[in-house]
Amino acid sequence: MPAQSAHCNSAAARLARRDNTVEPNYYLLMPIARHLVISGRVQGVGFRQFMSHAAFDLHITGWVRNRHDGSVEAVISGTPEAVHTMIERARRGPLHAMVNECCVSDAHGSGFTRFETLPCA
Repeated sequence: MPAQSAHCNSAAARLARRDNTVEPNYYLLMPIARHLVISGRVQGVGFRQFMSHAAFDLHITGWVRNRHDGSVEAVISGTPEAVHTMIERARRGPLHAMVNECCVSDAHGSGFTRFETLPCA
């Protein structure tokens, strides 16, 4: 509950009413999900652990895994603001990574309860 109230108090999550009171914009609090495929030098550099730490910090749920083609794949779910921040972090990656591309698409799945590291696909 405290995380929601923090988002409700942000300027981006408020709507002004005629009586000058503020009402939260609940659409900005509704979870969204995105599918990410990150390519470049992203395996063997701690990318999945980096994503797990970022997910914990941002209250993101979903999963991350290495792929046989050398890329990293993830599905992330959370508030639009948190998902946007997570995507920006994925585009940068950890210190020793070199991200060439981060493809983002809509995903199904806001029913995650935690963030997991899955086996290679």
